Amino acid sequence: MAEQEKQQQKEKEKKPNIFQKLARFVKDIRSELKKVLWPSRKQVFNNTLIVLITCLILGGVIWILDFALGFLYKLVFA
Repeated sequence: MAEQEKQQQKEKEKKPNIFQKLARFVKDIRSELKKVLWPSRKQVFNNTLIVLITCLILGGVIWILDFALGFLYKLVFA
């Protein structure tokens, strides 16, 4: 009896194989994706537009600074 109980405990303590781990992983992913609050199409469009405008503005600022500092460099060292 005691040996059977020990054997049963060992079986319970065994780690799950790779397929059981993979199945658990996929199940966890699905449950987490159900909890996600997805943005609407309008929100995605507005956020994308804001990012593009910000990139263009920052690109313009960097371009102006590069041009101005390059011009200043030529005045000082040329």
